[in-house]
Amino acid sequence: MLVHGKTRRGNLYIHMSSGFHKIGDYREEYSVAPGDRLMSRLSKRIYTIVSVHLGEEAYADIDLEEVIRNS
Repeated sequence: MLVHGKTRRGNLYIHMSSGFHKIGDYREEYSVAPGDRLMSRLSKRIYTIVSVHLGEEAYADIDLEEVIRNS
């Protein structure tokens, strides 16, 4: 799954409007890094950031992989 983020001063940020948030963190914008876990606001599924691809003008594409939970 691909999510759009942005970079600023060497840090990677995701905005709440992306549909994902850090677990327990509900600010409008927050810093993330590869390996961080995010939760989908709609499906409540958990995803891990597996890679980041920097783009033009401080934008980044963030690859997410769903965390499979054993029942």
